[in-house]
Amino acid sequence: MAYEELVIHLDPHGSARLVPSPSGSVATALLEIAHGDAGERWLEDVMAVLDVPFARRRPSRVLELALRAPAPARPLLLAELWHLLLTGAHHDPVYNLSVSLDARGDALSNPPRLLAETLAAAARRVPPRSRWRIAGDPGGSVPAAALGALSSIPRDLDFLAGWALVRLQGVFADAGLLDDARSLASGLSGRFSDPTPWARQLEGGTDVLPTAAPLGDDAAVRRWRVPCDFGSRRGTAAVLIGRPAPGFHPLCFQAAWIREQQGGEIPPEVMGRIRELSAAPELAR
Repeated sequence: MAYEELVIHLDPHGSARLVPSPSGSVATALLEIAHGDAGERWLEDVMAVLDVPFARRRPSRVLELALRAPAPARPLLLAELWHLLLTGAHHDPVYNLSVSLDARGDALSNPPRLLAETLAAAARRVPPRSRWRIAGDPGGSVPAAALGALSSIPRDLDFLAGWALVRLQGVFADAGLLDDARSLASGLSGRFSDPTPWARQLEGGTDVLPTAAPLGDDAAVRRWRVPCDFGSRRGTAAVLIGRPAPGFHPLCFQAAWIREQQGGEIPPEVMGRIRELSAAPELAR
């Protein structure tokens, strides 16, 4: 059965099940099994049952499963997601990463320890076709393995490393690795970091407080069209608004992508209004 045929079903009591559409399958038991022992073997069983090669896995489906899976399985599935996004199996990896960080940044890094465990899992389990070839020894502590994973991100995508370093500065400080994190940040390309370089954003040395947003609220992501200046012409650009990581603008990376790839500039007043609207309670739910 192809992964695309599976959907997440929520029963009236709020329980999540991975169910096939339209007929039944052994995959319906995967999330229930995970509640007992959600380790690497479980992830291998998921992919074996779904029988989907790495290059054909859809990042949105892996994210969907990760957000509904029990806590022990989330770093493993999110690690799979990062490998897919960095490899660009389905779309432009720069665009996919930009959207993911803007619209799902909170879920991907809340609490920051989840992000550290995800990066450590990515270092310890590298799919054969992944573009993210992680150097160093992944067998150390979680913060050390996470830092090693970030140091191996391809340079054209290292804005992901900058974002993660900012989110993990408290984790690295507690592990005595903050100077190493700052050194890594100072060597990044600076792509999408304007106006403040990543290294400067690490000067505080503490975590930004995580929000109380529930993990996996799919209704939080919405597609908007916003005014955008393309030289002397005013047009619109399609963006996805969700829950970015605390401290980041809802269009931090998408606005940079539009500027770099399409030559468009979202006006400052529009960016300010989007920040206000995205924080409104009726849109944050």
